Amino acid sequence: MLATALALLRKPKVLLVDELSLGLAPGVVRELMQYLRRLADEQGLAILAADQAVTESLKVADRVQVMDDGTVVAAGAIDELDVEGVLDTYLGREKA
Repeated sequence: MLATALALLRKPKVLLVDELSLGLAPGVVRELMQYLRRLADEQGLAILAADQAVTESLKVADRVQVMDDGTVVAAGAIDELDVEGVLDTYLGREKA
């Protein structure tokens, strides 16, 4: 979180984050993702994130790419992508 804060102090146009949620409590991850979404909306910040916190990431993403064993298996705008299908098929989520 400190590294992210330091990077944001420089007012970048693009922010690249890798495993931003690593080691953070789920509530903190939600807050952080929502904060980054606000930055993107209010300041025009482009954010490229690679993270395993899929559910929280999908809530704030504009576009998504899902990789399975090094191959992109799903990609597109979040409102055009079958998110439920992606979660079921590629991320091992079981249907209720």
